[in-house]
Amino acid sequence: MTFSLDLILFPLSSAAPDGQGGGLWAVLPPSRSARRRGEERLFLHLVLEGNAPLSPAQERELFERLTEVYYSTPGTVSGAMRAAVQALNGWLLRRNRSLAQRGQQSVGLFTIGVLRPNGLYLGQCGAIHTLLAVGEGAEHRPPSELGGRGLGVSRLPALRYQQIPLEPGDTLLLSASPAAGWSADLLAAHREQEAAALYRQLLRQPDSDPHAVLIRAAAGDGNLRIARPRGTQPPAEAQPPEETPRGTDSLSDVQPPQENMPLQSEAAPAPPPELPPAPETESTPKTPESPTKRARRTFPRPKLPKINLAPFLLALWDGLGRAMRNSARAAGILLARLLPEEDLGLPASWLAFMAVAVPLVVVSVAATVYYQQGKDDLYRAYYQQAEAYLAQADSAPDEAARREAWQRALDALDRAEQYQVTPESQALRRSLLANLDARDGIVRVEFQPAIYGGLTKQISVRAILPD
Repeated sequence: MTFSLDLILFPLSSAAPDGQGGGLWAVLPPSRSARRRGEERLFLHLVLEGNAPLSPAQERELFERLTEVYYSTPGTVSGAMRAAVQALNGWLLRRNRSLAQRGQQSVGLFTIGVLRPNGLYLGQCGAIHTLLAVGEGAEHRPPSELGGRGLGVSRLPALRYQQIPLEPGDTLLLSASPAAGWSADLLAAHREQEAAALYRQLLRQPDSDPHAVLIRAAAGDGNLRIARPRGTQPPAEAQPPEETPRGTDSLSDVQPPQENMPLQSEAAPAPPPELPPAPETESTPKTPESPTKRARRTFPRPKLPKINLAPFLLALWDGLGRAMRNSARAAGILLARLLPEEDLGLPASWLAFMAVAVPLVVVSVAATVYYQQGKDDLYRAYYQQAEAYLAQADSAPDEAARREAWQRALDALDRAEQYQVTPESQALRRSLLANLDARDGIVRVEFQPAIYGGLTKQISVRAILPD
């Protein structure tokens, strides 16, 4: 499939000179991308609520790392989106913990958008309004509980998925606090006009959200462009991210998220670097001290007096001997109390063994029963949770909510099968994967070996003739 659309993004806040900035980022796929990522265009929109904002340099570095995480994660679009969201959430969580002593906190309202030939995919975290003027209709999608409170507040982030088919002239508006005069009907009324006119109309509202983003679809070949807020410069076209040579980045590398990753025959892409470490302070990092300064602050090592350890070791040995004798005496008294007073005709060694072994056997049996029963209960609880999400998908109002419910059902089923794998869980997994594959256009192929048992090492296959 080929692209027939371009996306033009208008941030209502001021942008950086290169077209990025203002919490908005747009890139084309890099030359080295994971499987199924090469035909996807990515944009990121982050708004931090609180008293711990990011500097432009920190924001840019953060977006570069998230871009690498997304494009190095193979699999479905939703899986790559979740990988980027989990990476951002973990970084914000660590950052909030490091700044808590100074009374600074921030909550991330995050939107990750992916343009594909079949439409636009959105993943949203936090209370974000989506105003749509698509086709002949207009719709306002308010925040959903599926998006959660935002990023940086809990270990497990919530993510709301949306899939929107687009045509030239369609318009979207993303805002955490839309102005009273903003509506989907306003977007639809300006459908035939230039986006700049709608942009000025939105800015004229006295209570306009400075962090909102206006998105206009136009005929094109799959480019993303960030327009200057007041039209002072032409739109800046998104560029592929620059590849940093291995070994030049001061940040260490980590493995990308591994969940929901299909097997691949080709070599896996290089793991993405770790997100930038949470800053200790908001000021510029201190310059490392020179060796001369460090030498000035080095003090001579004091001479320690010689210590005679012989008396200490003798006292320690004597104390250990007394402790062992007292322990043996106490064990003898305990065994005497455990043994029956009547003579059963059994040797004392057998009676002592029974006194110790019987409680151990009882405890082992009880622990085994409890552990097995606990596994069954956990499996049943997670399986019922998966069934509840499946029922929620059947009554979902739109395709995005239905897909999110299926994904959550699959996650709950994964946790259930950590304790037990049953025919009913496998049947439910096949049903969920079939629903998700149908929406993603995935056709699963079952491979079987052509030669059972394989070939010996002496045989070298040079070519395969067609049937």
